[in-house]
Amino acid sequence: MSRNIGSKTVVCMAGLVLTGAASAQDFSKFTFNIGGGFTEPVRDRGRLDPGFNVNVGGGVKFSPAFGMVAEFGYNQMGVASTALAAIGAPDGASRIYSVTLNPIVHLNPRGRFDAYVFGGGGFYRRPLDFTVPTIGPRSAVP
Repeated sequence: MSRNIGSKTVVCMAGLVLTGAASAQDFSKFTFNIGGGFTEPVRDRGRLDPGFNVNVGGGVKFSPAFGMVAEFGYNQMGVASTALAAIGAPDGASRIYSVTLNPIVHLNPRGRFDAYVFGGGGFYRRPLDFTVPTIGPRSAVP
């Protein structure tokens, strides 16, 4: 049994971010990032257990001042035992998938210190799956 909470197109705008020292003469044309860590539910605290996340992205700098970055994110969280007991399911999991495209504009690309503005939009999906309790053997239906 699968319950899809919904698919939403979300547009996110981020603020101004200051960066460290930048190279004044040359720039790298390509960029990539990979990261991961713990996910702590904020809104659904008490219904979801902490989990983990992974984020992978890559982009291209068209000029020292303008670039584009695409990212994929994945979050995995378990369903809390109190929520499982309330609905009578033995196990469950929640995931969040995201795919975003983010333009980035550097405000001082050739200076000693750089600041940049980025924003963008993407696709977010949050499926919530529960294990279905059964009695006896169950075969797959073609």
